[in-house]
Amino acid sequence: MYNEIVKRSELGPLDLAEVASLENVIDFGALKLPNLNRNLAIKVELEEDTRRLVALTLQTQGSMLQISLFSAPKNSPVWHEVLEVLVSSLESQGANVEPVIGSFGRELMVSMQVPSEDGNNVQQQIRFIGVDGPRWLLRGSITGEALSNLSEQAEVERIFRSIIVDRGAEALPPRELVPLTMPPGNIAPPARPQ
Repeated sequence: MYNEIVKRSELGPLDLAEVASLENVIDFGALKLPNLNRNLAIKVELEEDTRRLVALTLQTQGSMLQISLFSAPKNSPVWHEVLEVLVSSLESQGANVEPVIGSFGRELMVSMQVPSEDGNNVQQQIRFIGVDGPRWLLRGSITGEALSNLSEQAEVERIFRSIIVDRGAEALPPRELVPLTMPPGNIAPPARPQ
């Protein structure tokens, strides 16, 4: 476990305690996104029943990265447990799930039927990644060109690694979603000069 923590703290995503400055970030409370890419669209995801902000979807030119933050015990990683639950859930929905070793260690490559905008089902490929930090787990799901285009994959991984986690001191049960908050003001990046 120690080597995983050292690697994460060197490559990211980072814990707030590991960051010297929070300049030029978009602050969603527990998650802070450095403003790296002017072409990055951010969509907030709300829980249906509570309307809590619990996930962000970051869209590049051809890919989407959905990120969620989960609570974890201080010295006990939970990604392996979350993977097992995720595999069971996805397989019960008829998905083809393949555990792989990728850039972030243990990952899942998933192929499943999802409804399209026209009402028909289409096959969608999804890559699930996760990184354990101190008292948190950051999970990402990646779709689109980043699954087949190496430069797009590198860009999405760079965005994921650049995220700063501010888990806070609130006691939460392990594997519970950590709520996020909307940043103050306008979160759109400034327009490019013509």
